[in-house]
Amino acid sequence: MSEAPRRTVLELLTLAADYLAKKSVPSARREADALLGHVLGCDRLHLYLRFEELPGPSEVDRFRELMRRRGDREPLQYLMGSVRFGGLALACDRRALIPRPETEDLARLALGLLKAPSTASCADVGTGTGCLALFLARQGATVLATDAEPGPLALAAENAAALGLQGRLRFAQGHLLGPLEGAGPFDLLVSNPPYIAEGERAGLQPEVGRWEPPAALFAGPRGLDCLEPLLEGAPAVLAPGGWLALECGLGQPQGLLQRALDSGAWASAATARDSFEVERFLVCQRP
Repeated sequence: MSEAPRRTVLELLTLAADYLAKKSVPSARREADALLGHVLGCDRLHLYLRFEELPGPSEVDRFRELMRRRGDREPLQYLMGSVRFGGLALACDRRALIPRPETEDLARLALGLLKAPSTASCADVGTGTGCLALFLARQGATVLATDAEPGPLALAAENAAALGLQGRLRFAQGHLLGPLEGAGPFDLLVSNPPYIAEGERAGLQPEVGRWEPPAALFAGPRGLDCLEPLLEGAPAVLAPGGWLALECGLGQPQGLLQRALDSGAWASAATARDSFEVERFLVCQRP
């Protein structure tokens, strides 16, 4: 039996893009480029300079397996094992939520609240990949990163070690503010907690609903089972003048803002928009 003909890079990309498009994968050609570049160890520009190259059988087999998994709607970031966040290269896998662009907005917003990041003491609740904690640590802050699950904490610690920032971070497992008791006070408490309502599960994209960890997504019938306790408990762990910065779901910031104003626990409270002009964040300052 004769061997199957070997295909060039361009032929593989064309076939892969058609396959992903039939599987309703967004940006099919761009994702095919990314995955073949990942297999061949090159960026998109250099991939295009190799259109006539014939990848070896092992490379083709690896690419086909990645295409099969992407066609099953496994997220691109999990397949590549990495994600860029605020200039940092982070390992990313199914132990944690994939960092989003709006969480980068939260990182920059939180950093702007600190008068002196190099001397600031911060807490990141629900750290996941460690993206927020590592972004702040890169600016000189010391950070206590917490998560309710051991998997994300291990991933965050691996990222800290890879970036040489482990000396600026501490890690603690526990639910919401539990690990912060007795560890503060903090100049900043930042969190991108679960905030999707359980009833919204069926409407999520397959990449989210089928692959990302449910514990990092869902927060009760209203999506507020984490946000409300964080808002109510934060004053007890913040230093005078300390800040709380929360990422919220669509339609949630205004209700939380009113709750903050009614509580009398904050010197100021406001909402803020992300880079897509969506009202996304709640920012409060302790008296």
